[in-house]
Amino acid sequence: MPNTTENDAITFNAATWVDLQRVTGADPGVDVDTRGNDRIFVDFPWARLTTNQTLPNIVARSLDHGDTFRTLFDETCPTSNSQPHCGDPGMGNSALALSPDSDNVYLSGIVPGFGSLTASASSDGGDTWPKFNPVTTPVGMDRPWLLAPGGQTAYLTWNNVALAQLGQPSVQYATTQDGGASWNVDPIPKYATSTATRLVMDRSAQSPARGAIYQVFNEVDAQGNATPKVGIAVSTDATKTFQTHHVGDDLACGGCEGAYHGSSFPWVTTDAAGNLYAVWGTESGSDVVMSTSKISAPANDPTQGGNPGSTWSTPVRVSAGPAETAVVSNVVAGSPGNVAIVYYGTKGSGIPDTQPDDAEWHPFVAHSANALDSNPEFTQSVIDHRVVHTGGFCTAGLGTCPAGGSRGLRNWMRVGMGPDGRLYAAWSDDNNDGHRTGIRFAKQLTGPSLITGTPSFNDPAPSSPMADPAGDATWLNRLTGGTNLPEADLTSVAMDRHGKDIRFTLSVGDAQRFEDAVNAVPSAERLLFVVRFETADQEYFAAYEYSKGGATRAFTGRIEADDRVDPIDSAIDFVRDDDAMATVSGDTITIEQDLSRLGGTSKFDSVVGAALIGPSSSNESQFKLLNTIDATRAFDRE
Repeated sequence: MPNTTENDAITFNAATWVDLQRVTGADPGVDVDTRGNDRIFVDFPWARLTTNQTLPNIVARSLDHGDTFRTLFDETCPTSNSQPHCGDPGMGNSALALSPDSDNVYLSGIVPGFGSLTASASSDGGDTWPKFNPVTTPVGMDRPWLLAPGGQTAYLTWNNVALAQLGQPSVQYATTQDGGASWNVDPIPKYATSTATRLVMDRSAQSPARGAIYQVFNEVDAQGNATPKVGIAVSTDATKTFQTHHVGDDLACGGCEGAYHGSSFPWVTTDAAGNLYAVWGTESGSDVVMSTSKISAPANDPTQGGNPGSTWSTPVRVSAGPAETAVVSNVVAGSPGNVAIVYYGTKGSGIPDTQPDDAEWHPFVAHSANALDSNPEFTQSVIDHRVVHTGGFCTAGLGTCPAGGSRGLRNWMRVGMGPDGRLYAAWSDDNNDGHRTGIRFAKQLTGPSLITGTPSFNDPAPSSPMADPAGDATWLNRLTGGTNLPEADLTSVAMDRHGKDIRFTLSVGDAQRFEDAVNAVPSAERLLFVVRFETADQEYFAAYEYSKGGATRAFTGRIEADDRVDPIDSAIDFVRDDDAMATVSGDTITIEQDLSRLGGTSKFDSVVGAALIGPSSSNESQFKLLNTIDATRAFDRE
C-alpha cells in the first residue's frame, strides 16, 4: 500500500479555459518562465488525430501568472489567423521550450501523416513567429521534444518509428545554435525506445552533474516491442553521446496480463541539487509509481567515478484512495526531496480502459517533502473542482479502444512550477454532452511551496464580482507596444440569481463605442462579450454580440457534439438560443436567461468573462477565428 494520505493539503484556483473557442484538444504542455516575469505558456495540439490531421498546434500565453490566457498568432500571417507560424501543421503533437535567459520560445510539430518534423522559434517571447523550418526528411516519427539550455542553443529530439519497429536505436537529435533559424540533424540514432518524453537538464549550480541532459523512456525488447520497464538516457556532452540505464521494473500486475501493455509515458525531473525523480504508470494501469536517483550516491556522482542516473531506488506507489486507478502522471521538483506528481484518477479498481460508464475521473496532485527517503510520505489532493471525464480511459494510443473507453483526455496532463515553488497544472476536460475536449489550467492557491524556506501559500479564492485590471485589452497581443481598446476592456464580471433567471453583468471600459474596437482590428466584423461556465456535467455560455454597423443580439447555449467551424470539428460556434435578454447601460452589459436553460443548478464552476474580436460567425474558418482581446480570472459561484 502507498504511504499516501488524502487530505487536500494543496488547493487550486477555479479552472480557466486556456482557449475559449477550441473544444477539441489534449496533451497540454506547461512552461513557466523562471525569470519571475509572470509569463506562462500552454501549448496543445488542436483536434484529434483521428478526425483532422491538418490542424496546427496552438500556443497560449499568460502575462499574469496563469490568471488569464490569450492565444498567440503571427502578425505577418493573414488577418485573424489565430495560430503561430501562419497555421503550419502540427498534426496532433507539439513541443515547446523557453530559454532560461532570453525571450526565445521554441516550438516544434509533426507534418500530417507523421512524415517529418518542422520547428519555429520566436525571439520576442511569442509576439511573432517566423515560418516553420523543415528539420527532417520524410520518415515516420513520433512526438518531438525540445530543450532550451540558454543562449541561442536548443535541442530537438524525436523517435524514428521505422527504426523503433525493428528494435534498433531510434531516438534522434537535432541542434540549433542560432535561435532556431537553422537546425543541424545528428544522423546517428542514439538508443531504442517505444516511447520517450521531454528532455530535462540539470541546472543546479552545486550539482556534480551540472549540465547533464536526461530523457526517460519505455524500454523495448529485441523485436522493438514495448515493455513495462523504464530506462533513462544521459548525455554529458550536449547530446553528442548517451549512456542508458535501467530505472525500474513494473510493480506486480496481479492477474491483468494482456489487458494493458507497457507503462504509460514515464517522466523525469531534477531538483535544485541535481537529484532525479522518475514517475510512470504501471502495466496494470492501476498505479502511479515513483523512483529516485540521488546525485550524491557514489554510483551517480561523476566526481566519485559514477555515472549520473545509473542507480535508482525501488519504485514506490504514489496514487491511493480516490485515485485507486490512476494513469498518465507528470512530475516537478523544487528543493531536494520536495516533489509534486500529477495524474488522472478514479475510485474504481482495475485498469483504466474498462472502467464502468459511471466512473468519475479527476486530476490529482501528490506532494512529498521527503521524496528522497526510502519510504516517502505523500499527501494527495484533488486539483479540479468538478469531474473531468466519465467512463473508461482508453490507453490504446492509436489502436482500438475497448467498448466504453474514450481517448478524450489523450496521453498526459502536466504540472509546472514557478520560481517561488508554486504549482501550475494543465489538463483536459471532456465532461459535457458532446464530449468535446477543452484545455483547463489552474494555479495553486494554498499549501506548501516546493522551495524550502518559502512560506506556504494561502491565497483567497476569487469570487463574484471578479474585478479585472484596466488597460489589458490590447491589440496587437504583444508583451509591450499594444494599443488598449477600452471598448473591449473588461473591468469586472459577475453572476447572480434574478428571480427565475440567471444574470451576467460585465463592466467595460467604454460600452458606448463598440464600433471603434471593431474598426481597430483589421477585417474584424464583430465584438463578442462572452461568459463561459460549467455545471457538474455540462459547459455553458452567455454572449452579447455587437456587429459592425451597429446590429446587436444576445444568446446563450451549451457545448455540444456539433460545435465546429465546418468542416473543422473543433471550434465553438457561438450561435444557440437567440432569446436571451440584454441591456447596455453606461459601461455595463447585462445578459439574462431563464435558469432552466443553463443547467438549473445551484453551483457554477469556472466562471470566466471574455471579450473577443474577429469575423462573423458565418465567415469563421479554420484559420480565421475570433481572437481573445481580454479575459477575467475564473471563479466558482454557489
